[in-house]
Amino acid sequence: MDSPAAKNRLFILTAQPNPTETFLDRDIAQQFNDYHDKTIIYLNSVIKKQPFFSRLFPSLLHKLAARTIIRNHSIGKRDTILAYWANYVLDVAFNISKIAQAKLQVSCHANDVFCRSYLAKIDPLYIDRYYFCCKKTMEWAIENYALRKGKVEYAAHNLPKLPEWAKPVVKHFNIVNIARNSPKKNLKGVLSCLCYLEPYFSNMTFTQIGLHDLKGFILPEGNFRIDVKESMPFEEICDKMLNSHLMIYGSCIAKDGDRDGLPNVLREAGAMGLPVVYERGWANDEIEYKGPSLAVNCLRKEKEKILEWILRLYPEFEKK
Repeated sequence: MDSPAAKNRLFILTAQPNPTETFLDRDIAQQFNDYHDKTIIYLNSVIKKQPFFSRLFPSLLHKLAARTIIRNHSIGKRDTILAYWANYVLDVAFNISKIAQAKLQVSCHANDVFCRSYLAKIDPLYIDRYYFCCKKTMEWAIENYALRKGKVEYAAHNLPKLPEWAKPVVKHFNIVNIARNSPKKNLKGVLSCLCYLEPYFSNMTFTQIGLHDLKGFILPEGNFRIDVKESMPFEEICDKMLNSHLMIYGSCIAKDGDRDGLPNVLREAGAMGLPVVYERGWANDEIEYKGPSLAVNCLRKEKEKILEWILRLYPEFEKK
């Protein structure tokens, strides 16, 4: 039997903490205020993945994880389970909901909707609420997964209080990008664009932040300085953007269907007013850009357009 203290408890299931993606903590702090208690459970600390077992028996692994979580947290009918990502996290949450008769909700983002998604596998009748951080993704999921519109809610990730960008007074022309090394971030397109721009600008520097996996990342040959950072605290990322003249952001739909929803770093740069060149990708046009911005369909194919736009913005850095 549930105790009175268990009333309105929310358990947020997610895979693992990510040092460059701070929006989970902000969402929890600013949303779901109707709950008496909010607890984050990182599934990677519960599921001890063994490649052979995980590959052959994922459903059994998810049921075992669900029972472990129910036992560890005394989850019951009065509780709500929020799957923060609609991939295998949702399958574990669904098992918790079935076994403990708890209410089930899901927060859907990007790759978990289009790749390895469990949204199509779970009857919408079993899910109480769907939260989407991207309007275009939300409409796509409603149509393709037959979601009931009355259960669907648009809830963009909360932005922190951000400083206002002003043109930095430095001698170098600083360009920045913050992205993982995954196909949807189109780092090859970003680097190709930089190599094209370099002969036209003096003292050009480029900082790439967020490369947790350096495999396949090949530095281009060029006469500009490149600084690669695997990860940085959020405050340092903000400082780097404040000391940059421009962000160049790649975004495309990968072969497996993976894509950005609304990239948080692009939203943050837009909110700060940092000038941005970005690929439209899937839904990047939904973002509000307070500073100068240039949207292109393809960084590789629109280099001349990008060059002309940047030269108008920063004629003082043009190489004479």
